[in-house]
Amino acid sequence: VVTKASFVIGGSYGEGALRVGEKTLEYYSSAQFNYGLQLGAQQYSHILFFMTDQALSKFYNSDGFKLGANAEAAILKESDFIGVDIININSDVVGIVFGQKGLIVGASLSGTKYTRL
Repeated sequence: VVTKASFVIGGSYGEGALRVGEKTLEYYSSAQFNYGLQLGAQQYSHILFFMTDQALSKFYNSDGFKLGANAEAAILKESDFIGVDIININSDVVGIVFGQKGLIVGASLSGTKYTRL
């Protein structure tokens, strides 16, 4: 679960696991700092799907992986991915945001940095 709050300047933090198949390989934190037209507070969960071995390797072998800098990701909200075939999305990383509680205007996963714990 990621917690995010902002009033022009905002930030978020959460923790999760890198799972390949049914194995947990590592644990990671996700953090984001941003500014701009945004307001509110929210908790949400998200999953990143690495669509190629190269994208997974780049994430796993990095000292700090940043969406938007290290990889472009197609980000879908929970309501967007109902009936969507993510295999055919043309991106090396597909992120799905779900379980949102609260409201924030201007939320994005872009710029989120993932660091091994």
